[in-house]
Amino acid sequence: MLNNRLAFNENVLNYDKWRPTYCSEMFKDILAFSQIDKGSKVMEVGIGTGQATRPFLEVGCDVTAVEIGADLAEYARAKYREYSNLSVEQVAFEDASYPAESIDLLYSATAFHWIPEDIGYSKAASLLKPNGTLALFWNRPFVSRPDDDVHQAIRRIYQTYRPTTEQLVEHDTEKYEARVQAIEAYGFKDVTCKLYHRTRVF
Repeated sequence: MLNNRLAFNENVLNYDKWRPTYCSEMFKDILAFSQIDKGSKVMEVGIGTGQATRPFLEVGCDVTAVEIGADLAEYARAKYREYSNLSVEQVAFEDASYPAESIDLLYSATAFHWIPEDIGYSKAASLLKPNGTLALFWNRPFVSRPDDDVHQAIRRIYQTYRPTTEQLVEHDTEKYEARVQAIEAYGFKDVTCKLYHRTRVF
């Protein structure tokens, strides 16, 4: 049975082409909050195809990325080969070994949910320097016209291969509040949750 964490590693080019990206406003907020700059030590957990990597490379941070998928790691290395301030290691975050209190910013783009909560948050806390920053963000696509015929056809395919009774909620405040409480439970302070809205047309 395919490990779901490795599913995206099976089709790297399509993943990079069709996966929703992230808005520039969010990156500006993370950079301002963390106060990182050239030479800051940054870790990306689950680089994938590097859709959230460039803003930190362009600032001049020393970015270490961990990625469980071998093909994804190789793709990210090739994509950013002109940046000498990026190191991509093909390893699960749980198995990666780095010095304690060595990271200024640890971030993860639509990937941190794959890591068991007790391992992920605890390890992140141990790696961050005092006053370091943890930035976790996700894409949550929501169809503006759920009754559209094309969308309904797509949903039927989902039900065939991934049957679920879960109802999609556009602004799932309970989910966001639970995430904040989980992060705070592991000792993180000044936890902020912010939503960014974009429209994507196919």
